[in-house]
Amino acid sequence: MVPGASPPRIRSARLEDLPCLARLLADSFYDPEDWPGFFYPLLTFGIQTDLRQRLQYQSQTCRCLTAILSSPPWSGELAGSVEISRRLSWPWQVFPKTYAYVANLAVGRFCRRRGIASHLLKACEAISLDWQIYDLYLHVMADNRGALRLYQGLGFKIIAMTSTAFPWGQGRPERLLMYKKLKHI
Repeated sequence: MVPGASPPRIRSARLEDLPCLARLLADSFYDPEDWPGFFYPLLTFGIQTDLRQRLQYQSQTCRCLTAILSSPPWSGELAGSVEISRRLSWPWQVFPKTYAYVANLAVGRFCRRRGIASHLLKACEAISLDWQIYDLYLHVMADNRGALRLYQGLGFKIIAMTSTAFPWGQGRPERLLMYKKLKHI
């Protein structure tokens, strides 16, 4: 956190958050310059539609969290989001039978490097422990050095590297699978 700044308020995402969440995710994972003309608004609309489905059907197996700023001048602004889900492994997977998976961690460009991602990840850990799941996984792109440092600083370890198997993914960086064993409380 920035010295003197209040920690963000972490809460479950709401349907009224959808426009801000969709923009946050689009801006975090896609460069608007790569999507000319009306394609970027279509991308954002697609993300919003997908999010609406997930938010309407949140259950005891998945949660979407938001970080809301609590310090002026940005009080009340949505600063970040993350999703956590409880998953069952397939018989051929090396994962434990039940594990938690973190996805779509995004922090707005205007408030990065303020500890928001750490607060969101700690909230995911708390949810996982509440579910009595002690194995937490996530993927990160190998070229995302900032995220990699963050995850490693919070105790995640790289356990596998995968590359895309699809022809249109050529030239994309590899994905790293990271793992953290949570402590029983």
